[in-house]
Amino acid sequence: MAFGTRTSSPPTYEARGLVLILPSKSAVAKGGNPLLVLDGLQQPAGILIAHYASVPAGQEVADISPTAKFTVLLDDATRGPVIAVDVVDNSPASAMAVLNHLIADIPKQLVTLQQQVQAVPNTFIRSMPLTVDTAATQNRSATIRLMIVVYLLGLVGTIFATVGLDSYLNNRRRSRRAAESPSDSDRAEQSPDKSPTAPMATHPSARPGVTATSTNDVADDQEQTTHPRRTSRRKGAGRRSYESDNPGPTQPESRHDIEGEHVGVSRL
Repeated sequence: MAFGTRTSSPPTYEARGLVLILPSKSAVAKGGNPLLVLDGLQQPAGILIAHYASVPAGQEVADISPTAKFTVLLDDATRGPVIAVDVVDNSPASAMAVLNHLIADIPKQLVTLQQQVQAVPNTFIRSMPLTVDTAATQNRSATIRLMIVVYLLGLVGTIFATVGLDSYLNNRRRSRRAAESPSDSDRAEQSPDKSPTAPMATHPSARPGVTATSTNDVADDQEQTTHPRRTSRRKGAGRRSYESDNPGPTQPESRHDIEGEHVGVSRL
């Protein structure tokens, strides 16, 4: 990613030069100081700067380096007729070549401009290089800005990818658990019904061998616990009543009774 960013936005190289506009020799007294009479020179400097915004000046720079970008403006840092020349190019050599061309071309264009207005040579405005870079400096600001943008995009993409992958894995895990675990209906069919059922009371004439719990039996059990004697007497009376209502099988007669019956028959 870093290699791709550097390839797509390589670092640039900058070079800068300052040119001071000086008054004419006639404007300075003999033995005088030209730096004391700099007032009013900003206007001629502005006219000279307008030339470098033209197509012919741009074509001359393009012939030296097609990738170079330059600006020729009044320097805002100084309060005087100082022209700032800035050059930006992809290589330090081409940047310095364009800068040297512009610094050398300013005096020529200044003379040409005054000749066109038929000024007396003794009144020509002059210029001098104030400061000029000897080597271009590397500028990585564009590359750094692009790398920051790429880093932020990569970070956001990583976060979204992580969240998406985590959500996908969680959904897959839930689906697998749902597929492995039986459903509610299957569990209901597999597990026996453990719900308690109410006991069904049966009539006393029910079939033998089938037991049933009735309300009377529960009441008898409770009464036996509190009044055991009363309960035993009631049970004895109930048993005798039941035996009288349901007599058992007839007992066979004894041998003495059978012989007596035979004797009676024989006498007749």
